[in-house]
Amino acid sequence: MTALYLTSDQRKWVIVFCGVLLVGALTITLRTWFTPIVPEVVSTPLVAPNDSTQPMVWVHVAGAVHHPGVYTVSPNARVLTAIQLAGGPSPAADLDAINLAARVKDGQRLLVPSLRPQGAESGTASASINQGSASSLTQISGIGPSMANRIVAYRNANGAFQSVDDLVKVSGIGPKTLSKLRDQIRL
Repeated sequence: MTALYLTSDQRKWVIVFCGVLLVGALTITLRTWFTPIVPEVVSTPLVAPNDSTQPMVWVHVAGAVHHPGVYTVSPNARVLTAIQLAGGPSPAADLDAINLAARVKDGQRLLVPSLRPQGAESGTASASINQGSASSLTQISGIGPSMANRIVAYRNANGAFQSVDDLVKVSGIGPKTLSKLRDQIRL
């Protein structure tokens, strides 16, 4: 067996080559560790395979989706299914502000909120009760963290508010409180 002898220049090139390999391996490893994990969207069938008699419900999907419009889905469909039918959420969609697992209702309007508030460009001091997160609702004078959480919980459980007056259905908001908030909120 013969020994491998390298000149000093050859040894330098071997060290440089190994260094480049090491930096490449570290880069690939760190990229996989620090790449944000995007939740996988699982689609469900719109109609049960052998049930052609199952009625369909109509859902209006609007807001931060690629193809807003009216779609038909099965009565057991989830909000996520309706959003997928509308081409999926746009990059600006704030999916944490809505309950993706909630069942849709016939005639429901699903408003997918945007991460950028609609009134932000115009300087208006209002917040959307159908789109706003709890933290954005606390920016309104008269709404603290617990009331904002109750508004979001009510919206997640019952769907979007149909009018600003529906806020009185939230525990702790009466007609007097609503009158103070009315100029600062929108659907």
